[in-house]
Amino acid sequence: MHEIGHSLRIGENDDAEIIPLPMGETYSGGSQDNTPERVTIRSSNEDVWSIMRSGYNGKSLIYEDNTGYFTYSIEELLTIEKYGQNK
Repeated sequence: MHEIGHSLRIGENDDAEIIPLPMGETYSGGSQDNTPERVTIRSSNEDVWSIMRSGYNGKSLIYEDNTGYFTYSIEELLTIEKYGQNK
């Protein structure tokens, strides 16, 4: 799902513009993320929960009625069009 996000240009708004992916990638909730989105998941406060984070984290699966959903952050989804317009 992370790589599919790249094909849709999800999460690229805060990536380094002078260094091409993958070396210029800013992972959601990582140390270089200037806009972390802290959420509470199953009574735990999390910064690293979006599917565009580094590595796998089971907390990126949000369950509703026994069905798991992968999550993108609001920032990642709202900046898809913005990224395409700025480049």
